[in-house]
Amino acid sequence: MLHFPRGHAPPPWQQEAATGPALGIDHSAIAVADTATSVAFYERLLGLSVAARSLNRGGEQERLDGLTGAVVDVTALADAAGSAPHLELLCYRAPPGGKDSALRSNDIAATRLVVRLSDKQTLAQCITDAGHSLISPGMVETDDGTSAALLRDPDGHFLLLTAGP
Repeated sequence: MLHFPRGHAPPPWQQEAATGPALGIDHSAIAVADTATSVAFYERLLGLSVAARSLNRGGEQERLDGLTGAVVDVTALADAAGSAPHLELLCYRAPPGGKDSALRSNDIAATRLVVRLSDKQTLAQCITDAGHSLISPGMVETDDGTSAALLRDPDGHFLLLTAGP
């Protein structure tokens, strides 16, 4: 959850009244081993581009991550309109860590980013572009008529691409 001090919220979050407990989803953040590799993957596959970069460190970042000495390169990726939600790539300089891509897609601890694409043709192109990172046997149809494909990004994060019925 993000809280912006009065007068400092980005434009999408400046509305005064919400119909629920939150105004919306600003971003999803994932840890990556190599920012350039991940940027290239998300640019090629989803057409996202770098919207902002920062280096986060200090007490606030340590409290946010629950890590002592956290130093993080943050790269925000957004669509051409720059609209929320966006994707943030977190590349930790410190402390050292590792990734666990041994999770299977049906493991209870497995998470996934779900991206709804404009149409099935776009989904089909993404499947072609995904190449070896594709997990599902191509495009699959769900019971509600949605088409979907599951793949892994360069760091092993699951990415579920969908297109409406």
